[in-house]
Amino acid sequence: LAELVRRKEADIAPLIEVALPAPLPSLVWAWRLYGDPGRADELARRSGAPNPAFLPERFTALSN
Repeated sequence: LAELVRRKEADIAPLIEVALPAPLPSLVWAWRLYGDPGRADELARRSGAPNPAFLPERFTALSN
């Protein structure tokens, strides 16, 4: 139940547009945006990256 609530909260969080000068790994951006490398998979899925080692140069992410 706690996981479901966390997902629902994440779904209603505001989105931000991230623009990169070059592709970077999702792990790097999870740390920079959230201070939590455990959210790297979430970023890779949301960005539509075929490989989490290279996020696209523009993608949207949750603000929190």
